[in-house]
Amino acid sequence: MRRMVLFLTVALLAWPSLAVLAADPPSIEAFLGSWKGRKASSAIGALPPDALSLEVQRDADGFRISWFDLGANSQGNSGGDSIDVRFLPTGRAGVYEYAPKPGSFLTRMFASPATGNPLKGETLLWARIDGPTLAVYSMKIDLNGDFDLDHYSWTQTENGLQLIFSERTEDLGMGTKLEGELVAKGD
Repeated sequence: MRRMVLFLTVALLAWPSLAVLAADPPSIEAFLGSWKGRKASSAIGALPPDALSLEVQRDADGFRISWFDLGANSQGNSGGDSIDVRFLPTGRAGVYEYAPKPGSFLTRMFASPATGNPLKGETLLWARIDGPTLAVYSMKIDLNGDFDLDHYSWTQTENGLQLIFSERTEDLGMGTKLEGELVAKGD
């Protein structure tokens, strides 16, 4: 009888852990395709909906994302520079590391996942899928030790994707914030 009670107790305690193990890992599938901006509201001024465009494709073992940089560029403008990056699984469910192309501009701009040390002037870049949300983070540290963290968050909605972009800097705290709606191209 004691063995039966002990067995049932262990089984009940393990049940939530087994349920987590059985759950499907986060997937890029729902984000695949071409998305176009429909509406944008921003604290940084007027921004055309086209600046919200997003392309997500399968790429070998991971996925590739293309979008426009919504952070302030060297001229203080937003939505100018195009970003095209590849991410690979890390072994952690839903967490992906940046995978540079050898010799590309982005290899020089963004660090290799193995050496992405912002204290050495490299940009640390990673992605995460958490339920209905795909997020991309980019962190830089300048020569004075000040940081710049960009956060792009695309969340699935009934009508497409909702984008929330924020930029946090040492000087400004929570800076640039933009919200927008994207729909699948062709809709």
